[in-house]
Amino acid sequence: MAVFPDRIVLKNSTDSEAAILAAIGSGGSDEITQGEIVLRLSPGNLEMYSVDGSGDIVKFNPTSASGRAIVSDTAPTVGLSGLPLADGDLWFKPSDDSYHVYYTSAWVQVSSGAAGTGTVTSVGLSSTTLTVSVNPVTTSGSLLVDLPTMDLVTPGSYTSANITVDSYGRVTNVSNGAGGGYTDPLAADGQMVYRNGSTTALDIGLAGQVLTVANGLPAWQFPGTTGTVTSVDILDGDDITSVGGPVTGSGSFDLSLTDTGVTAGSYTSSNITVDSKGRITSIASGAGGGYADPLTTDGDVVIRSGGSTTRLGIGAAGQVLTVSGGVPAWETPLTGGTVTSVDVVGGTGLTSSGGPITASGSITLNLTNTGVSAGSFTNPIITVDAQGRITAASNGSGGVVSIDDLSDVDTSTTLPTDGQALIWNNLLGQWEPGTISANSLRTTASVTSSSLADGANENLTITGTGKAGQLLAIEVDQAAWVTVYCSQTARTSDVARLETEDPDPGSGVLAEIITTGPQQVIVTPAVNYFNFEAVPADELYIKVENKSGSVNTITTTLSVLPLES
Repeated sequence: MAVFPDRIVLKNSTDSEAAILAAIGSGGSDEITQGEIVLRLSPGNLEMYSVDGSGDIVKFNPTSASGRAIVSDTAPTVGLSGLPLADGDLWFKPSDDSYHVYYTSAWVQVSSGAAGTGTVTSVGLSSTTLTVSVNPVTTSGSLLVDLPTMDLVTPGSYTSANITVDSYGRVTNVSNGAGGGYTDPLAADGQMVYRNGSTTALDIGLAGQVLTVANGLPAWQFPGTTGTVTSVDILDGDDITSVGGPVTGSGSFDLSLTDTGVTAGSYTSSNITVDSKGRITSIASGAGGGYADPLTTDGDVVIRSGGSTTRLGIGAAGQVLTVSGGVPAWETPLTGGTVTSVDVVGGTGLTSSGGPITASGSITLNLTNTGVSAGSFTNPIITVDAQGRITAASNGSGGVVSIDDLSDVDTSTTLPTDGQALIWNNLLGQWEPGTISANSLRTTASVTSSSLADGANENLTITGTGKAGQLLAIEVDQAAWVTVYCSQTARTSDVARLETEDPDPGSGVLAEIITTGPQQVIVTPAVNYFNFEAVPADELYIKVENKSGSVNTITTTLSVLPLES
């Protein structure tokens, strides 16, 4: 058929579609090319076949509703052949050469007869919320779009700001507000803030403590534990022995004080030595001394007046002993008011009878007996209680007391010379003659920790060391790790260092010891120390860690030679 491009080839109406497609397709007996049309006729039907630009056979059936376009200048309301409109129906509008497709109950324009070519001569942009520069562009260029300046907004920083924003989230007005005040009460590391009528700082607790509630307020306390006790024992202490433990059901313990080496008995004008627990560890009779009794009349009392012990005679009936001119004196008390009931309750060493008095009467007060035999004693050896009453008395031998008779004074080994004074020798535990100068006053300074669990530590301050000097010895009464610092800042910076690590040079660590029990460590050679706070103080700063294996307080004593007061 290529030799007859202007012919319309009509096939036998009895040929099937398959036969036609085989004949006109690529390699068929009547292969057609682009521009040629083959008509196939069948009763009541007309089909057309051609070739598109890709060489594929295309088919068009103008007699079917979906294959033909309705031609009209008004929108059709029914399809071809009076059929109802359906999605995919075509409508051609001759008045403007436009095509429409029926879709979801409406005609949708899909093409326009107007050509889509031309030249753009001006491009502009309008906006009610933006500022547009270089507008419009008539040849070539760019439109510059900016946010507009807010007339009521001044660029800058504001405090507790009052602001106004528009619907686009832009600030249109801004000013400083009144705000509110807050004073930070925290001044030291570890402090916390809580409310107690006002904002208040809570100091950091001790190692091992937890934050709990006491009287409705937060408080650091050591945690308590509950449970069932299955065995109780009391271990021997330094000065106490225990018998009867452990108790696993019920029972009792027998506690005894250990002997101190003192021979039991009575002593006269005694020279005694006591330990830190108040027990006598050494005792010997002394030479005694004299005392002249100034009392001559019943009712006399002894007072100190004019620099000497003197007699105060008994006052008149109804008078009371009061103070006048800085000394005791008998005076008649002032009266006034109405008393409806009077009683006197006997305290320590006193008994009372006869009260209460609601009208008139007398109350009798008596001193309780102390066990002392009434009588006169010569150069007495006496024992007094906390109320100053004599609880034991016996005759003494009297005589003159020499300073060498004191057990902790030695003026024989080194004889004193003019101008010298007694100076304490801590190593020998005695007073010795020595010359006092501004830079040769040895002293000790101590501090005791709170009760620490094993491995727990506490920061402490030792006062009375002077602002600078020499450290001679460090002593502890339990196994401990003690570190001495020149400032609190140095102590804080050293908190993470392990005891197996040496401190860095210049870290502020002056000295440290680690002991396995109570021990005095002599610092050889002596270490110079100094207080390096901004305002130097008469004190040093230490950290004490308990290494005793149990809960204990730890007393640390520094032997020092202050060089700067």
